[in-house]
Amino acid sequence: MRNVATLALLIMSAVLARFSSAQSFESEVDAGLGSSYLAMDFEPVDVSSSSMTYIRVRHQSCLLVEPNVIRIDAVKQTLDVSLNISEVGFLCPVPATYVIPIGILPRTDSFSVSVFMEEPGDGFVPFGEEHLLWDFHVDVSSASYLSYAETPAEGSIQSGVGLIRGWACDAKSVEVQFDDLPRTPIPYGSARTDTNAICGDDDNGYGAVFAWGSLGHGTHTMKTFIDGRRIREVTFEVRGLEEPFVTGLSGGYELPDFPATGQTVRIEWSEADQNFTIVDRY
Repeated sequence: MRNVATLALLIMSAVLARFSSAQSFESEVDAGLGSSYLAMDFEPVDVSSSSMTYIRVRHQSCLLVEPNVIRIDAVKQTLDVSLNISEVGFLCPVPATYVIPIGILPRTDSFSVSVFMEEPGDGFVPFGEEHLLWDFHVDVSSASYLSYAETPAEGSIQSGVGLIRGWACDAKSVEVQFDDLPRTPIPYGSARTDTNAICGDDDNGYGAVFAWGSLGHGTHTMKTFIDGRRIREVTFEVRGLEEPFVTGLSGGYELPDFPATGQTVRIEWSEADQNFTIVDRY
């Protein structure tokens, strides 16, 4: 395995030359397995003082991206993120996306963000200047709503007919966008009693039924927009039968020792759900 410090220098030389925006960049790196593509984004694009923030890392090689330490200093208005980027060998999914949850930036102003790539070990001290990978500023607006996009989840596998769902406090509109398709409005305002403590009321849910097969087999992305602001982007897989919606099928199976030893459930094909559903347990 190539030393991570060497990899950091290789990435830094490319990053300094190829920034694509204040919150996103891409570069060609040599990760020991040949030249590969690496991209990082800070999300959401528009950051509010109540929105969760993330760093999304995308690559075309066998790399593992993990957080070491995340430090938010509200007084100094700084965010420091230490990442460990290492090789994982040849048996790995490519391309791959890693989403690193950062947290809420707690005041309305401009935050200085620094991303470091460091290898933890004995005597490890994070945020060494020699390991600085990415340095930029994020403006934090005073938007008052909180929100959370629940499904589909990052890295999940979707099939059949399922739900797009989440919640947002005091939103006016919710939209989603699959891949590069036009945005689709999502009904908003359903009861979510679990958000009462956060939002002060419970009419904050949004959701819609969606046939995942209509997207086609393979990897897809879904962006969620609250009042026109992108709050989340997830990557997921669609798996299923050859047609987006199949008719005329039937079938049933017993699953012994599920959900526990000595128990059995029976599943049957449901055309409406385009999936197998549990119909009995004994």
